[in-house]
Amino acid sequence: MRTIYILFIMLLSSNLNAQTLKQFTFQGKLSDVNENFTGAKTIEYTVYDLNDILWRENHENVAVKNGNYEVKLGSITSFPSTLFKTDVIERTVVIKVEGITQGFFRLPDFTQNNSVLNGKTLTVDFGKYGKDIDFDKIVVEDMYQKYAILCNRLADKEKLDENDNSGLFSTYEKILADFSKADLSRDGDSLFIFKIVAYVNKSSQNLFCDSTLAKKEKINLLKLAITTFDWEFIGNSLKYYKPPFNDVGQLDNMTVLDYLYDDVKYYQRNQPNSETFNSLKGFYYEFKKVGARHHKYPATTTID
Repeated sequence: MRTIYILFIMLLSSNLNAQTLKQFTFQGKLSDVNENFTGAKTIEYTVYDLNDILWRENHENVAVKNGNYEVKLGSITSFPSTLFKTDVIERTVVIKVEGITQGFFRLPDFTQNNSVLNGKTLTVDFGKYGKDIDFDKIVVEDMYQKYAILCNRLADKEKLDENDNSGLFSTYEKILADFSKADLSRDGDSLFIFKIVAYVNKSSQNLFCDSTLAKKEKINLLKLAITTFDWEFIGNSLKYYKPPFNDVGQLDNMTVLDYLYDDVKYYQRNQPNSETFNSLKGFYYEFKKVGARHHKYPATTTID
């Protein structure tokens, strides 16, 4: 198994007060079959905005010694002013090594007061994706209303007919797999999940739902699942799908953690002994463990 270890360090040329990311250092550790690699590699980094390439930078002949290498992102191609917006405080950065997609990491807006990843070591599995997943070829819907059937089946918690031979359990899984061009019997468990992970990350800026139950428009799948108490989907998202947790809602100005916090506080006040409160509270802490952050509320916000 190959693994990249990633360390983010802001360069001195990045002026946090200017609210613009200029450059930062990307330090990685590259191994091949558990042995540190020494040599040269071409490594490409890409940020997408739906189906468009928002930013791409290619580093050729990157020197790797005993597995260690370093590149300065933003040094070849300047980051666009639209890299971060009011409702976009993180971006997915896709990594390709020698033209093959290897994985991705989430780049936070370091100018946000509640950004906590500066100087923190992250890990990204290297070699998971391979030739079977190319972010350039993933096509997401240009209008969020086209995801309505997915939203409706998720909200209804509809299960597949017992005669269905897809190997899946819920209707939303099958619809999401169709969008992701994933087939469980053909791809196997790992590639099937990775295709869905890749799709939900690339489509995150447009994969929204209008919820009649919550009387809210343009909320993402996780917020819809919280509204309908769909513990299965929430659990699968934490364990398998891993969509962006820190996208800010265009209309509610909340991240998933903000949204979950509101529900937790409501049930804490009104039904403190209920299973619903305990489940929501548990998920709140689980999301925090995997890096979910507040945006509407202070970073120091807690339930207790």
